Amino acid sequence: MNILLLGSGGREHTLAWKIAGSPLVTKLWCAPGNAGIARDAECVALDIADHAAVIAFCKTNKVDLVVVGPEAPLAAGMVDDLAAAGIKHVPGFGHRFHPVDPRAPRLLEVVEAAAATGRVSGRFASIGRTVEQVLGEGRRRPIPMNIDGATAVVYAELGFPPPLCRGLFVLSRSVGALAHAWEQMQQPQRNKGPIPREFLWTYRGPELRHLAEEPGDTKNPNP
Repeated sequence: MNILLLGSGGREHTLAWKIAGSPLVTKLWCAPGNAGIARDAECVALDIADHAAVIAFCKTNKVDLVVVGPEAPLAAGMVDDLAAAGIKHVPGFGHRFHPVDPRAPRLLEVVEAAAATGRVSGRFASIGRTVEQVLGEGRRRPIPMNIDGATAVVYAELGFPPPLCRGLFVLSRSVGALAHAWEQMQQPQRNKGPIPREFLWTYRGPELRHLAEEPGDTKNPNP
């Protein structure tokens, strides 16, 4: 995998060091980088404020993934421009509409509770939390793990090999897409995207359900 890391600070130095250690990485560039980063990546003189130049570099060098470190290019819409050009950015973190993905924290709580009792190792939850922390360092707003990242943590903790995880993830997304389509057909309001305040959805399903964590356990209610 060919990866381009954007930035030149301490956060990017940490990211470069970790990325370079992955056996999946074929080539790692950093723009503009610094002397420390140069030990782990090839630094390139690229103006990261020039989105068109970054995209051109990615296409010329067949970059598979762009890791955007600094806040300025994120605020300037770098990720949106990369996505429009068909270039991937770091998945699993951040949400387009919510400061915190409302689905992810509960999954992570379940994993961490299972790790506390020794049911899973907790190693991958720790890795996810560390990446979350590194991505948020020095920013006015954090970039929390989203449902994709939390799902990856769950699959990894359960011991599924990555290729199988990908298949399971696609299957789960297919069910979600079908559910969204069905919900949209049943109501006149939109249910996806930045929703106007006057069109906020309401939940009309069953109240809190009590699901036992263990056979005979009636003390652990779960929504």
